[in-house]
Amino acid sequence: MSRLKNLSEQPWVLGLLVAFPSSGIVHKYTGTFGLLGYLLGVIVIFSVLKKFGLPFSKWWRKNFKFTAAAVFLAFAACFAVVYPIENSKGPGKSSDRDQGLNISAGKLMHGENPYYEDEPDAGPLSVLPGSIILASPFVAAGNSAYQNLFWLAAFVVFAAFLFRDRMLALTLIAVSLALSPSAMHEFISGGDLMSNGIYVAVFSILALRAWTSENPKNAWRWVSLILFGMALASRPNFLFILPLFGALLWRETSFGKAITASSSVFLAFCAVTLPFYFSDPDGFTPLVARAKIEIPGIPWASVAVIIITAALTIASSFALLLRRNDNPTVAFARKCALVILAPMIAMVILRSISSGGLDFEFMRDRFGLMYLPFALIGWRMNFVDGTGKCQSHAA
Repeated sequence: MSRLKNLSEQPWVLGLLVAFPSSGIVHKYTGTFGLLGYLLGVIVIFSVLKKFGLPFSKWWRKNFKFTAAAVFLAFAACFAVVYPIENSKGPGKSSDRDQGLNISAGKLMHGENPYYEDEPDAGPLSVLPGSIILASPFVAAGNSAYQNLFWLAAFVVFAAFLFRDRMLALTLIAVSLALSPSAMHEFISGGDLMSNGIYVAVFSILALRAWTSENPKNAWRWVSLILFGMALASRPNFLFILPLFGALLWRETSFGKAITASSSVFLAFCAVTLPFYFSDPDGFTPLVARAKIEIPGIPWASVAVIIITAALTIASSFALLLRRNDNPTVAFARKCALVILAPMIAMVILRSISSGGLDFEFMRDRFGLMYLPFALIGWRMNFVDGTGKCQSHAA
């Protein structure tokens, strides 16, 4: 078991997790050898950062405010310059995720059903109402695409709090974005997948810590559950992490608290989702999302993917419940990342079987960005500090 744990701490694990969301794009344009080269390159960069990070660590810590400002200004400038080009069907042929959220949030703010019929600039909306609600403030400010800037900054602050190291948080996120074509494409095209993954990770861990705190504030505990439930009501696959949340709360507190908190999150999920469904069941377009996991020639593919994900969810929940000697936040983040990742790996395998060769087409839509925030939290790298010793950043 200790060998397995040591293996999971190696930088190549985080490198693979950062690289996999871009496997579809890289494989499409460079082929199998290009994809292998890309995976190897990302692994090497993370390994080098871990082994030789001391000089950068000292300089970044000394000049953190300047460095952080420069990084965010660079991303903001990149967005300001490239987004208009990309949004006009530029090099990456844009994305309709931002347009879809702009339309739906606009309808919601005018008291209309947000699930529109086909629009010239956006196809049927596949997100649940939580995504629309959480995007609405940014739509009111001008564009749902602005949420990427906000949630990236929020994730750096949140990760700095968890890691107790702001330099590590900024480095991990900046390097991961720079090395991920999928993340950069989603960012400059205004898509919401990256923001979606961030706020699910942030709100779930905030709720977990609120309910395991020794000195909880009762109002915040319930607010955290509402926020978590709203975040889960963004895309259907996120609901699979709720059993992990309940299992860890049972381990860390009691069965009663776990049931109370988990049930409250599920009620919040239903309160956000069901009114929109019952108002127009036939027009509730998130139900078409299942078509994304259907494969021609394998009629049972979608059922198999759901069963595999559910089985991993159950196994991961028992693992969280029974293993009492690990860091709860790290363990939760890792299990969530794997549960969200599982259907993507299953789809790659099944599509490859169907096509008779490696097929990463499912990953071209950048779905892997949904698990990436959990992966960065769960497999964060340890840089050496000024004494030459490896830091252990407790969560």
